[in-house]
Amino acid sequence: MTTEEIKNYLRIDHTLDDDLVDNLYQSGQEYIKNAIDVTADIKIFDKYKLFDRAALLLTAHWYENRLASVQTSTIGGLLCQESGHKSTNKFDFQFKLLNLIFGGRSFSPVQILKTL
Repeated sequence: MTTEEIKNYLRIDHTLDDDLVDNLYQSGQEYIKNAIDVTADIKIFDKYKLFDRAALLLTAHWYENRLASVQTSTIGGLLCQESGHKSTNKFDFQFKLLNLIFGGRSFSPVQILKTL
């Protein structure tokens, strides 16, 4: 995925954050790969469009929430976030993302935390 495609997804129309966007996307890919299989070659995930989608979601999350903690709540089944407050469930976003990656299979918080 190109920097321009990532920036388009994030609705960024300047070049000031190009390096940051690239770094966040690559970090997102590594994070997801490591959650699935630390020993895997990242190139094996290239054939999965869902991998790119998950990496974009994680990139957007990290780009928009640059603080160390995020407060989360659920309203009508949607995850809502308010940056700058200590979270009561700081892994809520990661749980949802990993469930997306793993095809919606159910995992307990303990199983997911073992993958982080």
